[in-house]
Amino acid sequence: MNKIASPKFLPIIAALLIIQLTINGFAGISFIRGEGVVLTGADGVVLTGADGVVLTGADGVVLTGADGVVLTGADGVVLTGADGVVLTGADGVVLTGADSITYTRPYGVVLTGADSTGIQSFDPDLALLMDRLPDTSFINVVVVFHSMPTTTDLNGLRAAGILGGTQFRNLPMVVVNATKRQIAAISRLSSVRSIHSNKTFEFLTHDSRAIVGQNQVISDSALTERNGGSPVSGQGVTVAVLDTGIDATHPDLSYGTKVVKNVRVADLQGLPLGFMYPLVAEGLPNTDPVMGHGTFVAGVIAGTGAASGSHYGGVAPGARLLGVSCGDVSLFYVLSGIDYILSQRVAQNIRVVNCSFGISGVFDANDPVNIATRIMHDAGISVVFSAGNRGDQPNSLNPYSVAPWVIGVGATTKGGSLSSFSSRGAAGHGIFHPTLVAPGEAIVSARAFGVNVVGTAGLAGIDPSGQNDLQTIPAPYLLRYTLSSGTSFSAPHVAATIALMLQVNPGLAPDQIKNILQETATPMLGYTRYEVGAGQLNTHAAVRKAAFGTPFGEFKRELIGSEVSIAREPVSSFSGQVAPGASQTFNISMPEDAVFSSVHMSWHDRQILGNKLSLKVERAGRAIRTNPAFGIAWQGFRKVGISIAEPEPGEWTLTVTNTSNPLTGSVQQFAVAVETFKTRFGLIRDLDSLTPAARQAAVLALRSGLMTASGSRFDGDRFATRVEAARAVMLGAGARVPQYLPYSPSFLDVANNRNAIFVESCARSPRGNLFEATGPHFNPNGNIDRLSLAVALARVAASEQEAQSAGSVNPGLADWESIPEWARGYVAVAVSRNLMG
Repeated sequence: MNKIASPKFLPIIAALLIIQLTINGFAGISFIRGEGVVLTGADGVVLTGADGVVLTGADGVVLTGADGVVLTGADGVVLTGADGVVLTGADGVVLTGADSITYTRPYGVVLTGADSTGIQSFDPDLALLMDRLPDTSFINVVVVFHSMPTTTDLNGLRAAGILGGTQFRNLPMVVVNATKRQIAAISRLSSVRSIHSNKTFEFLTHDSRAIVGQNQVISDSALTERNGGSPVSGQGVTVAVLDTGIDATHPDLSYGTKVVKNVRVADLQGLPLGFMYPLVAEGLPNTDPVMGHGTFVAGVIAGTGAASGSHYGGVAPGARLLGVSCGDVSLFYVLSGIDYILSQRVAQNIRVVNCSFGISGVFDANDPVNIATRIMHDAGISVVFSAGNRGDQPNSLNPYSVAPWVIGVGATTKGGSLSSFSSRGAAGHGIFHPTLVAPGEAIVSARAFGVNVVGTAGLAGIDPSGQNDLQTIPAPYLLRYTLSSGTSFSAPHVAATIALMLQVNPGLAPDQIKNILQETATPMLGYTRYEVGAGQLNTHAAVRKAAFGTPFGEFKRELIGSEVSIAREPVSSFSGQVAPGASQTFNISMPEDAVFSSVHMSWHDRQILGNKLSLKVERAGRAIRTNPAFGIAWQGFRKVGISIAEPEPGEWTLTVTNTSNPLTGSVQQFAVAVETFKTRFGLIRDLDSLTPAARQAAVLALRSGLMTASGSRFDGDRFATRVEAARAVMLGAGARVPQYLPYSPSFLDVANNRNAIFVESCARSPRGNLFEATGPHFNPNGNIDRLSLAVALARVAASEQEAQSAGSVNPGLADWESIPEWARGYVAVAVSRNLMG
């Protein structure tokens, strides 16, 4: 190995491509959706009657004046071209199904849509339920008003025949039992904003503190000095845990000191006994005897580590907790819990609420939960939601996590790759992406007392990570701790980080907090924004930016050159029908330079036993199959999807198969939509002169910001400078090299310029001083030598232990003896993994 010769830039990009394939295990590399990527054509979707928007007439829901309404991605509507969308209000509903959805007879409910008064949204589940039930059946619903209901509003309910229900102290809603005729009458009240039925939510279910940088917060002397001599721990901030409850008999979560209030909410679920407030049982030491989910979440946020001598513990061990048990976590109990949190906001200084639950379905800004979370946001409370555990199916996010005023959190492994179960958003469509991601796999936290669901699963070894309690947790701690995975447990890492931020800067507003979290997150090469949002949580950087305004994240604004854009191709849509056992195929043409493609299929299944459809995508022998279908918010509507990273150009085949039993299944109609995004390179002229492999590396470098073009030329054959190598390694390593800036510049020749973030992050990475940069000068414009590059790449790709053990064997280099002994292991790793070309 010629350790002095300078490598050219394209081999560096190829090496980082190899590293990312090893770390992340995906089939292709996609772009980082930084602020500089322009999604042309993705905004400004126009809906007309022909676009699958169903505007039914006299017996259905009527949307007056809605034909041809214009909805943009920012309005909350995601379309794939063949989507069947029922318009349920001015702020929009997200559907990425492809079957037309019709409200057949919801008894005269009229949606005026654009009015500032009158009903704006009507729950699709409720509409279908009303169509099936007899006129005399009572339905439990929540009526949402445009403002806090007055005596006049309650009298309006009484006039419709409603004798009572549950009202709230802080939410403009009333829960009632009503017949179909009464619901129709209520919908005509000008003060009513939306009507929704009850729902039951699902849980989006050594330690992770070092991964997010919490240990650096504790050891940061400047932060400690600012905090009056005590390490920053979240002290003085209360985090509400809206969940199954908290076992405050756990030593890490002691009642009265750590858990300042522990309550169980209940109400009469709208019974006609007069309009009454929810019931709250306070002063309960253990409100989590069955699930153990809320206890686990609470431990991640603020567990003291008392039961393990601080071997385990929360990210904000000084924060206080307020536990709110919502029973079976149904919609009405959740609303009662939020109402209680708002009532306690001032007395308990509640600044954060963690919500590790959700549903599969659509985003509706008029949904009661979204209205309630907006009220909390406007009251100064940051709301953190789990993104969901639907995996790589496109647009499978928990819809409550995508509201612009909340913080939605996906999950990563401890190695820094995206967890396979973490839900994805809708590429190129406004708000439909996680805010950021955080560790959510193989997390260890507090075990609730006795036999409970989370603790039993940890022992049984059914965790997605493949690990279990006995493998992971030392025997002395098994009684008090358990292991679990899910975005349920990535969200509390972020909630705890917010508590730390608020301790050093109590004046931060929720929107400022969200911006800081996004700016300080570590970019993740190989993933799109709709998968990972802004990147992986960086707790240390977030707390420092909150405290001192440290300029983390500013490089993201100039990450992508103006010559690069990502554009959406025209949507391809298909429809058909298949009998049980039969298949139907379609061909699609994939363009060159496609970044990714999403294939959606949906159907309305009216069979009692269900029709099961599968979707397969093929190209030259490469086949991708769908995961199992899931519901899109109401009975009978099913959806599956496939995302393809780096699709090869040319013809692809889609196959739809009805896998139902011929005896119980039936002919099933379906619709498919295909969205494809491709890179455009403006005036760059020399890409086509490269070899296919070199062109692939160049495309990756340009669209991910690893390097920029020189005017109209990519010029990838030039020698790489040290600062270019630092930029490429820092961005290419993803979560393995988080953002870092020292309080005083380490090098005089890169001090306080836009390249400082790349150099300083590499010099102070968790994997060591990647370029062995010492002294007052980094020599940013000097060419990088092969030895320095080999060491940096190996440190990113392998553990220190692996590198040291590899140094005893020459991988076949003629100049092995001339390589310094300390560097031989790194060189051996770089050569054996083909990182040096």
